[in-house]
Amino acid sequence: MCGQAIFTAEARLTISTALEIIERERGNPKGLHERLILKPTYRKAYLEVLLREEQGFREGLEALFHLAPEPTEEEQEEPLDWLIPEDFWQALEEFRVRWKLPVAFKGEIGTTLYLRRCGIPVSGVFTVNLQQVRECLQALEPEVEGVINSLTKDPVAFQLTLRINFLKSQLRFYHLAERVGSRLHNLIPELQEFSLIEQPLATRFRTRLTELENELEAHLKQQLDRLPERAWHTRYEQLKGLLPCVSSELNRVHAEYARRLAPEYISRSVEQVYLRIFKGYSWQQIAAYFAQVKKENLGRAAVRKTTLQVLSLLGMHENPPD
Repeated sequence: MCGQAIFTAEARLTISTALEIIERERGNPKGLHERLILKPTYRKAYLEVLLREEQGFREGLEALFHLAPEPTEEEQEEPLDWLIPEDFWQALEEFRVRWKLPVAFKGEIGTTLYLRRCGIPVSGVFTVNLQQVRECLQALEPEVEGVINSLTKDPVAFQLTLRINFLKSQLRFYHLAERVGSRLHNLIPELQEFSLIEQPLATRFRTRLTELENELEAHLKQQLDRLPERAWHTRYEQLKGLLPCVSSELNRVHAEYARRLAPEYISRSVEQVYLRIFKGYSWQQIAAYFAQVKKENLGRAAVRKTTLQVLSLLGMHENPPD
């Protein structure tokens, strides 16, 4: 298993992008929430409305796919280093303007095309948000653990592990005897004898245990350094280690954004944006559409408020007639 690649292009792209966002926004809970959850989630949802509703959008995206260069081996190893020729950037810019998309949408479009060019099937639009990060790490966990477990089975690691486990069992027995011996007087002879072990012996056990654990860690690190994907194992562990702290930061502002992250709210609000910006509907027409087609009575004022909020979030401008 050690020589088998486990980090796909999708996993590498997810890890690279997440680490970049976290590095830029750590200590800024609102910025972290917007870049890792709110904005990418809404951009993806809006693009998928266009994919569903507009044949021209689907055809244009497919044309961009055929124009996009296939990533080299180096660019598959480092997704953020994908080099794009000028003609593709020009076509992407024209596509963006044609469909009234802010510059930020290039991220979702570019990553979707990159993965498809790497041979990864993408359903809809790909984006890197917190949900994608968690799903990625969860999918990788058994694979990474399998690699680590395979390393511990080599003779040196096996012997070190045996010795470590033996010392741990001795120390557990010592602590048990010490605790019980302090409360009871009528112990079985073996336990009475062990409860009288001198403290220096237990200290030597602990010292030796630490030495063996350090030796095992150094040996495993040496083995890991030989893996073909060593750099990605390191980034995986780095992101996995950062995630609890990131989640703690995000929780500080969760209440402020919770309602806007409900799936039905996202779906409805991006469709309102689509009807307003692309179809040119008035506020009253949008409200009537949802009442007649979706059987939802939203009201003109509510439609206007929600749509303007999401437009601002997406970086879009509304200019259809009232």
